[in-house]
Amino acid sequence: VLRDSKLYVEYFPVPRLGRFLTDETKDSFVQSLNRETPTMRLQDFLRRSTDLREEMVHQDRLSRFRPLSILARQNENFKKLAYIVTVIINVLLVGTLESSQATTSGDLANLNVPGYKIGSWGMLRATDKTLDWLSRLQLGLQSIILLFHAINHSNLHILRVWKGIRLNYVESQGASALVTEGARVGVIGLLRHGPPLKAGGRQTKKQLTFMAHVVYVVLSVLLVFTDGVYLYYLISVGVAALGAFYNYAFFTFHLMDIMIQNETLKNVVRAVTYNWKQLVMTLILMVIIIYTYAVIAFFRFRALYILTDDSNTDEFVCENLLQCSVITLDQGLRNGGGIGDFAAEPGWNDAGLQYQGEFIAYKLSFFILIIVVMLNIIFGIIIDTFADL
Repeated sequence: VLRDSKLYVEYFPVPRLGRFLTDETKDSFVQSLNRETPTMRLQDFLRRSTDLREEMVHQDRLSRFRPLSILARQNENFKKLAYIVTVIINVLLVGTLESSQATTSGDLANLNVPGYKIGSWGMLRATDKTLDWLSRLQLGLQSIILLFHAINHSNLHILRVWKGIRLNYVESQGASALVTEGARVGVIGLLRHGPPLKAGGRQTKKQLTFMAHVVYVVLSVLLVFTDGVYLYYLISVGVAALGAFYNYAFFTFHLMDIMIQNETLKNVVRAVTYNWKQLVMTLILMVIIIYTYAVIAFFRFRALYILTDDSNTDEFVCENLLQCSVITLDQGLRNGGGIGDFAAEPGWNDAGLQYQGEFIAYKLSFFILIIVVMLNIIFGIIIDTFADL
């Protein structure tokens, strides 16, 4: 601290609650704090400070059950262990999984997929028992991760949702409309403004009627499923069960967990999800423009939408507007030159010459509007968002 033109060292005591702030929360806070301007940084810090304190209080209560608290705070290590097991399973599958019979051309016609078996490749000699053991270990680890996430975060999530309901009610009706201390709260009052608060800002359920208390418990349980992270881990448990008892291929899903564990990859995902409304509206506009081109193609260039198979047999694929729309969307986006790379040329003879000018304008305008403009707008939104994170 600078005082009287001299630099002094000031020591601030660390509150006892400070030691209950988890490393996961610290890393998440540092990575996701809004730093666009100094003012917004301070506002975001103050806004989130209440949540941080609630988490520390919750962890302080958990510490009274010492064995459970120690295990719950090791959840990040369980996640790392689960990911290592996932990688091992997938490495074994890559090295040993093979078709149980030769695939024939007849399988392509009806999309028949032959069975699979565990073979061997190089020094990797996995057996069904090895993969069964690993798959059940993975199922157990995913279940532990889900349980400890619920212990660490679900109660906090429920409290924050009820607090949000209360704040919305205060903003719309005013603080004077809240139930006074000591008054009974029924089901309607609970649904309007949530459970009442006692001194210190903590929720209390003593003022709830019996039916309101039952409704509060039921809604609180349901609110757990509004936590996106909890749903993710719940799905992970389900996928692990499918992988353990149905098909090992489901374990490839768990490789995606690296996006949850790595903060750098979280920012990559945020670059897409942060401005999701702009992206969705831009995609809707792009689909509308492509549909407009499909309608034009159906009435003017239907004969140019041709697919040629291996036997050089031509198939016209714009025989109805739905088919024409799907082909225009699929081929128009996947080809670097737009729909012009897919559609046949009308030719320069007398029969096709009358269509040449129209078709050139059609395919060039599609290329400019969709490939050059719309796709680059989408890429630009994602890139600019990523740069700002």
